Amino acid sequence: MEQSSNEISLEIDEKEKELKDAMTTHEAKEQERLTLQLQIIDLQRKKKELEMTLSKSSFNKEKIKIELRILKSRFWAVRNEGR
Repeated sequence: MEQSSNEISLEIDEKEKELKDAMTTHEAKEQERLTLQLQIIDLQRKKKELEMTLSKSSFNKEKIKIELRILKSRFWAVRNEGR
């Protein structure tokens, strides 16, 4: 059975609606992906900032340990001199 031009036109309209819905869904998912990428970049930045803070903290700990050893050494040197 052959379709009439009206029937074909209705099918075209239906396919255009399907395409529009598919495009809308695709765009929403694309935006979701891009938003996730931005969140990942922000988390990576925060991670780097934390790594920098940890590095500085580690350096400060080692510096304090060295200063403490020097002070202890000076203490015992002075004490052994009887001062």
